Amino acid sequence: MNVQLTTTQWSRRPTVLVLILLSSLAACTTTPKQPELRLTEAPLETREMQTRSFDDATAPQILASAIAVLQDMGYSIDEVEQELGIISASKRADATPEEKGRYVLYLLECMLSCTAWQLEPDEQMIDLTLAVFPRHGFTDSHAVRLTIQRQVWNRAGQLSLQEPIDDEQVYQDLFVKLSKSVFYEVSGL
Repeated sequence: MNVQLTTTQWSRRPTVLVLILLSSLAACTTTPKQPELRLTEAPLETREMQTRSFDDATAPQILASAIAVLQDMGYSIDEVEQELGIISASKRADATPEEKGRYVLYLLECMLSCTAWQLEPDEQMIDLTLAVFPRHGFTDSHAVRLTIQRQVWNRAGQLSLQEPIDDEQVYQDLFVKLSKSVFYEVSGL
């Protein structure tokens, strides 16, 4: 039995194959049902905590003020992109727990172990990124957003913790210092 396909049957075959392929791809798309995949209010609250507005100051004035404040706080300026309004800074710090209870446990751990290298404190690197950008709909107004992260290395030199800094007081203190510095920069003091 010799079966021959007509031209009409050949022209329908790619269309049918495309429809089958598209319907199988459409079946693969789903909406996230797990609550951990949905955005919460936390990112918005974090962004608000990390952002402040400055009126009547130019981006270069804010950047100059920020560099001065960060250097006064012991940060090394790693990179400045003035055209983009971005500063990257970092500093090394001791990561020994400051709370009395945690510090006692830390000392107890050191006394129980026989190795001398464990007496050295943990070390952390604090990385800070500052971005200055114009506020939409406002003239002579800029927003500044800070993000701060830390990486902690244990006494063996291994990365033991990497986390963003989400302490609102840290951001408030930094913005107070920056506000004063911007005021002095704008005033020419």
